[in-house]
Amino acid sequence: AADIPEIIPGLREKLPGLAQPPALDSPEANRFRLFDSITSFLKNAAQAQPLLLVLDDLHWADRSSLLLLEFVVREVETCPLLILGTYRDVAVSRRHPLAQTVGGLLREQRFLKIQLAGLTRDEVGQLIERAAGAAPPPPLVEALHGRTEGNPLFLGEVVRVLTHEGLESWPERVTTIPEGVRDAIGRHFNHLSEGCNQAMTTAAVIGREFDFKLLRAISTDYTEEQLLQLVEEALGAHVLAEMPGGVERYQFSHALVQETLLGELSTSRKVRLHARIGEALEELYGANVEAYAAELAHHFSAAEP
Repeated sequence: AADIPEIIPGLREKLPGLAQPPALDSPEANRFRLFDSITSFLKNAAQAQPLLLVLDDLHWADRSSLLLLEFVVREVETCPLLILGTYRDVAVSRRHPLAQTVGGLLREQRFLKIQLAGLTRDEVGQLIERAAGAAPPPPLVEALHGRTEGNPLFLGEVVRVLTHEGLESWPERVTTIPEGVRDAIGRHFNHLSEGCNQAMTTAAVIGREFDFKLLRAISTDYTEEQLLQLVEEALGAHVLAEMPGGVERYQFSHALVQETLLGELSTSRKVRLHARIGEALEELYGANVEAYAAELAHHFSAAEP
């Protein structure tokens, strides 16, 4: 107990008689003693009554906190303690400290990783009904599910606006990206390099899906190798995903990510980029009329009106 007030200062007010722990020779020894004290506390508490420990938003945890988590997990294997950690995978790149922690814990026999999918149409309807206190019209459920792809964060923001303004406002609100969603996506891009932001903004004009050859043709500020590194940075941050079966073809992880990037461009800038895309398509596919027509149709069907 004398060690734990280092991270829970209020404990000394509850237990004023606690002595100061003796100083140790190294920071590593101090850290081990603190980790061991916390683990012993949890093990003792779980012996009296089985415990569920929930750690939310682990993507915000610093390295020291994650080291504590790894220590506890390995020390409580035979203890009636369940540790449930949640995090947004789109916020965790390969270089994120949490990625190293999860990779290490995967080797533990009792560790289980569960990937959560988006909500189904029925679940979207239930969410709206619970928030609004009334059954939503089926067209609203269909539109909202298609718009958000069942993403709970995006759904929550849209439903919050709808319940505030009334469900009858849904035709307009479903097509408008809520400010909270824009902010969440913007914070994610703030962690990426300036070059990656610029390349992804250009890719967003091409469409939800895009071909690397086309992006390379209109991204004249970067060499091919530099552009590949920027695409790999976006892949690592889960902004992009590789299209299955496609050669150097990519897709934004969510339609709202692409739309948020588009919303940051002026109309003049988008018009000029569309013109460059048309010229690049002619250079790439002009000799093959059918392929040229197909690519033009694909691009402008995905483009804004």
